[in-house]
Amino acid sequence: MSGSSDRSAPRSGADNDDGAGGKPSGVVTLELKDGAAMGEDIGSSPDGPSDPVQETAPAMEQRHFQVNHPDSKQFRKEFCSNSVTTSQFTVCTFLPKFLVYAFTKLANFYFLVVAVLQTIPSISQTQGLPTILPMLVIMVSVEGVLAAVEDCRRHEADDIANNSPCQIWDPSSQSFQPAVWSQVRVGQIVKLVQGDQIPCDVVILGVHEEDPSRPSGECYVETKSLDGETSLKQRQAVEVTSAVIKADADVGLISGSMNTEMPNEKLNTFNGTFAVEIDGQRSQVAVELPQVLLRGSSIQLTKHAYGLAFYLSLIHI
Repeated sequence: MSGSSDRSAPRSGADNDDGAGGKPSGVVTLELKDGAAMGEDIGSSPDGPSDPVQETAPAMEQRHFQVNHPDSKQFRKEFCSNSVTTSQFTVCTFLPKFLVYAFTKLANFYFLVVAVLQTIPSISQTQGLPTILPMLVIMVSVEGVLAAVEDCRRHEADDIANNSPCQIWDPSSQSFQPAVWSQVRVGQIVKLVQGDQIPCDVVILGVHEEDPSRPSGECYVETKSLDGETSLKQRQAVEVTSAVIKADADVGLISGSMNTEMPNEKLNTFNGTFAVEIDGQRSQVAVELPQVLLRGSSIQLTKHAYGLAFYLSLIHI
């Protein structure tokens, strides 16, 4: 969803060599990001008008994936899982990591240095006994207990999030199978139920229609867990797929590929391209923010919807 372009830096060294293949003196060369070079003559009139050099923004970096083929090698190599890890420690790493963290604090490090100096008889007033060490041990121990309790709570929250139930389309059985959030992969189709939080960022492929004869493809989403807004936002399913998906079994008719922006932190913009194939008929449609549901939001006023996973939520702190 975001793109960046590097500004060109002028090269001030003009060649004095006028031989074949050399550049004439008095020419500043600008080299653009894509390797093209442009020149501007500044020899005769430094203050005179000159043609501006226009840069072409580089193509936005995108990623490509197949739809409804989650067993291909690219899903194991290119994309992360949907697991969330906010905890800092494990049983094996707690002691070394916590001690490093504790003594990066200035107060703890100061008392440690004082305790070491007190063990040197020639400069110590305590006959070589680190009298300040018991207080330091108590301080660090209390911090360790509090850090362990907080990290246990983080582990519990991670387990709840990673093991939250969802339904994933299984191409082999042509049906939705029960799964958990951590098992969702890019390119899979997820069934979203009213009131449940969405396990990952998805493109809306279809929604439950109260009147199938007059499909609208509309649903409403609540995003208060993301931006604090309690008002519902209207979202629209991709038209070409919402016209086909009337029931669970119709999800198996959808295949194709998708190009999206690289994952970023922006919540209010999105651009992608969906090359969809339905019963051998191919079409390409643009996907924008109104067709997208973000992880952590929930659909409302709609019995269920079908979403294509495109961004997962691997988080490590």
